[in-house]
Amino acid sequence: MLEAMLAFNTDLPFFLYDESWHRCVVDLTPDGRISVRLGTQAGDLVTVHDQVQLPGYVPHRHMIGFGARTGAGFSRHQVANIRLG
Repeated sequence: MLEAMLAFNTDLPFFLYDESWHRCVVDLTPDGRISVRLGTQAGDLVTVHDQVQLPGYVPHRHMIGFGARTGAGFSRHQVANIRLG
């Protein structure tokens, strides 16, 4: 399994630890460019990463994983309502 830090962004207009639901949309183009958008309300998505090229990308069937880090021992994360298409 290949793991790499592709991009880093901490400049969001909202906090992810506010006990609210947050929507995340991840787009992957056929040539291996990934875009990530986050928001707290429908329609307010903020682009966090735009067209970041995945190094050495070769189109094939992928296994997708989700991860999160907490800023404190009491934070909780859930992944729900996933749609892949």
